[in-house]
Amino acid sequence: MKTLLIYNHLSGKGRIHKDLKKIEAFFYHRSWSLEMIAIDDQEATNLIQQQILDYELILIAGGDGTVHSVISILMNYDETLRPKVMVLPYGTTNDVAHMLKIPKNINKALKLLTLGVHKKIDINKANDTYFVYAAAVGKFSKISYEINRKSLKFLGHLGYFLNIYRDLFNHYYMNVHLTSHNYDIKRKSFFIILVSGNRVGGFKLKRFRESIKLNDGLIGIRIMTRNHMFSWYKMIWFYLFKGKHFKNDLHFNVSEAKLTFETPYQWNIDGEKGPLGDLYIKVFKEAIDIYVHPKVEKELF
Repeated sequence: MKTLLIYNHLSGKGRIHKDLKKIEAFFYHRSWSLEMIAIDDQEATNLIQQQILDYELILIAGGDGTVHSVISILMNYDETLRPKVMVLPYGTTNDVAHMLKIPKNINKALKLLTLGVHKKIDINKANDTYFVYAAAVGKFSKISYEINRKSLKFLGHLGYFLNIYRDLFNHYYMNVHLTSHNYDIKRKSFFIILVSGNRVGGFKLKRFRESIKLNDGLIGIRIMTRNHMFSWYKMIWFYLFKGKHFKNDLHFNVSEAKLTFETPYQWNIDGEKGPLGDLYIKVFKEAIDIYVHPKVEKELF
């Protein structure tokens, strides 16, 4: 099995460097081909784009931002040409890896390759940007990409919470117009989140929508309506109660939709800075073949 390991050497306080020899040994003992490249600059990214189709398997070692970058590269090629993917969690939150139940222990994670359980997952597109599991706009949505990376490296999850204060007193009056095959809705909102899985920002969202699947061709859109200046308090209960749907908020499960705004706001896409303003969403059903833990095979597929 010809494999390319793409790793972010900064993710998870550089933990990947301690495990590189273990990864090499795993492949060596099975006589599997392994090449490695650090995705740390534009030159490396260009090289990956040129060579990524030469491999049968792509190992992605990093956080959700690294997963987002590599999946975006793969989505630029025909579905029939894309190699299989496996995520090795080395970031701070690792939402994608957690959903797929990939262990942090590198030996246990690599053992999943010998079990051979892989499933095709949906990939979403927001305007010209692909994303794996979540997009958001409005209150507190900037935290993950505006945080100082040095602080994140040393503080971990605490760094995100310390960064919340920057957005605490900002007011969001988003007049949003959602259109799709079945809906035509206008609302005033302070926060909008799109989720295709069951976890965002380290929080489990089991109640976000019924029967969450990673290959059903749908993404859930939650529009939190703004009724007064303290409406954002609902976000606390939303995360604590695993995606609770409040009476005044709107929820849609769609394969395509368009969100337009009177005033442009910055989107967060898989924890990274995304498009500004209007967003056209499309779900590409079962676009990437990815290794999963057998425990989630029936749960999420």
